[in-house]
Amino acid sequence: APSPPLLSTADDTVVPEHQRVDSSVVASNHAENAGTGASRSPHQGEAEQIVRPKEAARASARIEWLPGLTFPVTILYLAGAILCLFRWGVARTRLYEVYRNSCAAAPEIQNQLSRLSNGATNHVDIRLSSHVTTPMTWGVWSPVIMLPQSVVANGEISTLRYYLAHEWSHIQRRDFWTWQLAVFLQIFLYYNPLYWVVRRSLLVSMDRL
Repeated sequence: APSPPLLSTADDTVVPEHQRVDSSVVASNHAENAGTGASRSPHQGEAEQIVRPKEAARASARIEWLPGLTFPVTILYLAGAILCLFRWGVARTRLYEVYRNSCAAAPEIQNQLSRLSNGATNHVDIRLSSHVTTPMTWGVWSPVIMLPQSVVANGEISTLRYYLAHEWSHIQRRDFWTWQLAVFLQIFLYYNPLYWVVRRSLLVSMDRL
């Protein structure tokens, strides 16, 4: 086979054609590196041109899957928020049913509460119900104390006074406001485990009198 043509340099050194470097490429590389003082080979620029499109393709691939993930995550979040609202509505309906099926407490029980609160409980509605086993309190401007009817029927005066004092302390501290705020935040933070830890701690602390 015929040998490749040779090129003579200034010092009469013969260079094969396949080892020749385009002088324009060398000049361009030197101009780019003049400010940094670094020298680059002509093949280094070609390698960077290959790597950069690959990096851009990876970044584009990472961005492209985000819209596809955003939609199902949003649907799940909204479904959870709607479930929280539904549970809140069910709880309010149950309270209404308990109140509707209850009866007003005797004046003697109201007098007991007045003595415990030094007469500051005229706005409190005390009710008796056979559908509850423990006392409960709700309401903001017109608080309601719901007592188990069995306590009054058994004539347990000491237990009755304890229940009244306990529920009155909730009204004084406005625990119902605090609890409703926690329930409201559940709509937005139900997915956060820290929320449930704080909610549990709040519920325990409100019963520590």
